[in-house]
Amino acid sequence: MVRLVTAALVLCIATTWIHAEEPALPGYEGEVFSVFKRAFAIYGKVKSYQDELVQEIEFEASGGDVPAPVGSTMTLVYAKPNKVRLKTSETTIVSNGKQLAVVLDVFEQYQSDDLPKPFTLDSPGLKEFKDHFQDQHPLFGLLLAEDPSPALLFNGLQRLTGIKAESLDGKPGKRVSGEAIDPNLPKSAGAVPVSVWFDDETGLIGEFTIDRTKIAPHLFRGGPGVRIEKLLTRSIIKNARVDASTPDDAFSFKPDKWYERVKEFYAPDPKSWQRKLVGRPAPAFEGELLNGGSFSSTQLKGKVVLLDFWASWCGPCIMAMPGIQKLHEKYKDKPVAVLGVNTDTKSGQRNAKQILKQREITYPHVLDPTTSVARDYRMGGIPYLVLVDKKGIIREMLSGYSPTHERQLAAQIEQLLKE
Repeated sequence: MVRLVTAALVLCIATTWIHAEEPALPGYEGEVFSVFKRAFAIYGKVKSYQDELVQEIEFEASGGDVPAPVGSTMTLVYAKPNKVRLKTSETTIVSNGKQLAVVLDVFEQYQSDDLPKPFTLDSPGLKEFKDHFQDQHPLFGLLLAEDPSPALLFNGLQRLTGIKAESLDGKPGKRVSGEAIDPNLPKSAGAVPVSVWFDDETGLIGEFTIDRTKIAPHLFRGGPGVRIEKLLTRSIIKNARVDASTPDDAFSFKPDKWYERVKEFYAPDPKSWQRKLVGRPAPAFEGELLNGGSFSSTQLKGKVVLLDFWASWCGPCIMAMPGIQKLHEKYKDKPVAVLGVNTDTKSGQRNAKQILKQREITYPHVLDPTTSVARDYRMGGIPYLVLVDKKGIIREMLSGYSPTHERQLAAQIEQLLKE
């Protein structure tokens, strides 16, 4: 999988912007310098700023079945002085101007304390998380900066290589290209192409791109013969609002009841982290079925549900299927639903169909090629079975294959039907 930096980061709002002389960044001159300078002046004068950033990943691979990386959507709300809410796929940062909450949503942990002074990305304890937000929402760092520069937008920016006129969604603009080196990779990995697009009319930034195709072998663990043909991240700024009113609750923080307040963030033990889902509502999901048609977990309401997470390359998954099929047949006339969740990418789905046909497996299977459902259910490995009661509460989860699972699940289903 793509290497992801899981981190929590504190946001600061700088009230004074200092426009320095041209720095020694190669290519930061002439028209390129003018385009950046205009944007920096606009962002520096805003009283408030809001947007949604949609991160799309263009991915192509050959020679094997490689899980495709998944994009995400982030939201940013900012108001002077020192108020912010930034929500990414893994973290949430909230400041009301006096108190700061740093939330590591991916591990259900948070820290809350007085707002640090100075409140900048380079403050002690915050600088280590800089890389994460440059990758997730580059404008986050730009809005903080006392002395903004293009280097805030891309981690490891080495040089700017050119500028050209280019329309985006019908709007005229300028695209500035450059090269960046990932400091977390060996120098031999080399530089990758990056770009940032500016709207001619507003002067605001509308898109960032990073083409990681060249360094993909350092980011993916593929099997023999696997080749990554394309790995390009496109971060699109949508619905940008300057000096618009902000929601009343934008800068308030109330931790989820499942979240833990910590002095230091830590990676939990995978097994105990998984088991924490027992007793909680099962995450909702929807998707396409392997044999055609669409599916929504709302269709499972009021039923005891057995989810079977699997893939066609997983031998133990296939060994477990006959026992799961027996449970499907045994309870087909009762309020029980057995559902497979197939995590194969598109290239493996044909093989998955053949496996089900050959083994006469008849319970339905929803496709999860990006493993988004699997992540919500904290799948650590497959086969992975999750049992949900009629109220939609997770009651049990089993990892791996054992001949005893069929009997164990049957007893638990019988008990849940009585409740």
